[in-house]
Amino acid sequence: MPNTESELNEEFSNEFNIPPPTESSSKEGNRFLNDFRVEFEKRRIEARNRILESEGRALENKTHLNEEEIRTNERVKRFQRRVDEWTALEIERESQVQPPLWYQRDREEQNRTLNFLMSGMADLQRTINTMQGTMNTMQGTMNTMQENMINFTNKVNTLDMRSVRAENRDLRKGAYVISPVPFINGNNPDPDLPPITSVQDVDRLSRSQCSRYLQGYGVTFHVNETIGMKKKLASAVGLSAEYDREYPFSGFPN
Repeated sequence: MPNTESELNEEFSNEFNIPPPTESSSKEGNRFLNDFRVEFEKRRIEARNRILESEGRALENKTHLNEEEIRTNERVKRFQRRVDEWTALEIERESQVQPPLWYQRDREEQNRTLNFLMSGMADLQRTINTMQGTMNTMQGTMNTMQENMINFTNKVNTLDMRSVRAENRDLRKGAYVISPVPFINGNNPDPDLPPITSVQDVDRLSRSQCSRYLQGYGVTFHVNETIGMKKKLASAVGLSAEYDREYPFSGFPN
C-alpha cells in the first residue's frame, strides 16, 4: 500500500486532473473516487453527444468510446480495491486500539448505573402489576358486594310486597279496603295508575293499566287474557277473601 505522496500521485494519476488522495485513508480515497466518477460521467456524456452530432463517424466513435469506457471502468475497479484495502486496515486498527483506562471505568460505571435503573424499573413494574392485581381483586369483591346488595334489596322489596299483601288479606277478612302494594322493585305504583282498594277498582281498570300493574308485581299473563288478568291482579294485591274470589269480573272496555 503506497505511503508517500509521490507513490500516491503515481498510482492515482488520471487524465481528468483529479487530485490524488493526499493520504492513505478511506476518507481521501472515497473523495477521489467520487470526483473521478463525476468527471468520467461528464466526459462520457459529452462524448456521446458528439457522436450524435456526427452521424458519419458514429460507429467508429462509438467503438472508441466503448473501449475507453471499458478501460476507465477497470481503473475505477482498481481504485476501489485500493480504497477498500485502506478501509479494512482502518477498521482493523480501530478494533485493536484500547480506550484509556479512565474511559473504560466511566463506561463500566455507566453500565452499572443503567443496570441499576433497569432493575429499579423492573421492580417498579412488578409493584405496579401487583397493585393492579390487588385493585382488580378489590374491584371483583366490590362487584360481588354490589350484586349481593342488589339481591338483598330485591329480597327486601319482595318481602315488603308480600308483607303488605298479607296485611291486605287480613284487612279483607274484616271487609276493609286494602293498602297500596309496592311493586317488586320497591317502588310504589305509578301515580297515573288508578289506586286499588277493592275488587271494583280492579274491574274498572283498562287492559293497559292492568298490564302495568301485573308487570310491576312480576306476574306473568297472556296478552289475550281478560278476566284472568283481573283475577291475577286481585290476588297479587291481597284481594283474596271469599267474596273477592267470587266477584264477577267483566271484560276490558273497548
